Amino acid sequence: MATLKHHWSALVLALCIGACTVAPFVFFTTDHAYRGVVMMGADAEEHYVARIQQVYAGYPALSNTFLPTKGQPYAIPGLGEIMVAAVGHVTHMDAASVSVFSKFLFPFIIALLIYILAYTLFKSRGAALLGTAAAMLGDNLLSGLSPWLAILHGSSEASGFLTFARPINPEVSAVFLFGALLVLYRGFFERAVPRTWEVVVVGVVTGASWYISPYAFTFLGMTIALLWIWSLLRRDHAFSMRTFATGAIALACLSPFVINYLHLHASPWYAALAMRQGVVHTHAPLLSVWLILLLGAVVFAWPKRYVASRPFFIIATLALWILTEQQVVTGLSLQPGHYHWYVTKPLIGLIVGMYAAYVADRFLRRESLRVFAVGAVLTVLFYNAALVQTSSYLAAYDTARAAQNYMPVLTYLNTRPHEETVWADPTLSLYIPIYTEHNAPNNDYSLFYLNPQSFYEDRLFLNYRLAGLSPDTALQTFTKDRAAISLRLFGIYYRDAEGSYAAIPNSILSTLAQKYQTFYSRPVQDVFRELGITMLVVDDGTSTSTYAVIPNARLSTALPGFTVYDVQ
Repeated sequence: MATLKHHWSALVLALCIGACTVAPFVFFTTDHAYRGVVMMGADAEEHYVARIQQVYAGYPALSNTFLPTKGQPYAIPGLGEIMVAAVGHVTHMDAASVSVFSKFLFPFIIALLIYILAYTLFKSRGAALLGTAAAMLGDNLLSGLSPWLAILHGSSEASGFLTFARPINPEVSAVFLFGALLVLYRGFFERAVPRTWEVVVVGVVTGASWYISPYAFTFLGMTIALLWIWSLLRRDHAFSMRTFATGAIALACLSPFVINYLHLHASPWYAALAMRQGVVHTHAPLLSVWLILLLGAVVFAWPKRYVASRPFFIIATLALWILTEQQVVTGLSLQPGHYHWYVTKPLIGLIVGMYAAYVADRFLRRESLRVFAVGAVLTVLFYNAALVQTSSYLAAYDTARAAQNYMPVLTYLNTRPHEETVWADPTLSLYIPIYTEHNAPNNDYSLFYLNPQSFYEDRLFLNYRLAGLSPDTALQTFTKDRAAISLRLFGIYYRDAEGSYAAIPNSILSTLAQKYQTFYSRPVQDVFRELGITMLVVDDGTSTSTYAVIPNARLSTALPGFTVYDVQ
């Protein structure tokens, strides 16, 4: 009770951050157009929620979320989705609803963890409050001058909601990240020798974080490795043995994944999967400006009163530097921006909050003025967050409202007694695996699973054929749609390797046009059979005439705006 009384403001801050994060999504449910399809808008949110639904459906391995081949090695571990699904089972919520609830629950927990970490680092409530708010509400303000100018005009250019509104990563991974950092700092920086339970907790949490985010794991693992090297240089044998044991426990936790990875890597489809996931061969350095500034601030401009926390930030910064530049040596890079968004920026937020509190303490002698200054900064940060959420809500509103038209289709599909493989347009295919237990082969997130590249070509060609594309105009159309084709066949590879989806070579488009001629000569029912499609959902406003002449298609039901066919 004494601790709660002393830190009541942290609890209030965490509640406010959770409420601010979830507010747009709850508010949308009060809209007169709402029919049960929740608002989404964070990056890859539909993918994460579909994976949560797969756990509900009894496939926690998440080996192939959108296709019936569920027994393959998994490419993306699913511990975060399993945790959120567990919350859903306890609260009796479906996958979409528990995803919305998680936008309050996990940011609330993360805010408390960041506050405790910041208070442990700086021994200042003001620094901890400002650091927590800056890390969770000021992400966009660390991206340049434009967001600051937008605040002055009472607006925001954001469209993806607050960072910690994104499901699983960082919504769940940040719990492991900051939880591990808190125990790591208390055990490995504040003590001469960490206690046994601290060694075990840091090792287990670090190892478990791999099954949620490889970026959280590698950052924690590199931090532990640098601590071990530091202890060897100091010839502190007791500390080095404890640090080594921590790393060994973390690595031992990877054993199940290593076994799975060996099976994954042995597949002839693995190389194409790695390409679609964004593995790029490059030796080019990134030279992050923020990491340069961060290291400079820690080394040359660190307040003396916070000197005890300085080694922590030096090691954390070096760990980030190594991880974001490792491709210079290894020649392989995989979406290094995740370190920037989910590790670097929150740590910078902590430091910015610390400096703000330090300036207030240094120049404002009266306690009331310091409290006012902290409150004023918090007000600005919450105002910024409100602008971000409002702007993002408006950006997502039309899509969310249009998605309500899918509810009759989704309701009907849930009446089907058996698992179906449903072919629908790419947009509806985003919602089918979220609200039903059926497969959706036309879902673009299927790119991140172990499937043959020929499947994605056939899927692309089928979309064009059902849209009435003639082989004679295929190359012209493919050239015009080059960016969309790049994404649908190769995922994020050309974006990350060449800087643009449209950078796909013309030679590939020419080859695709030739393959489309062969594809066009195949009977459509054979294509359906090879893709395992058992049902079609047709948007009556776009392609009724095309679908109506498909052989063996039997009318299943007519719904408002859609027609459903059985094809096998």
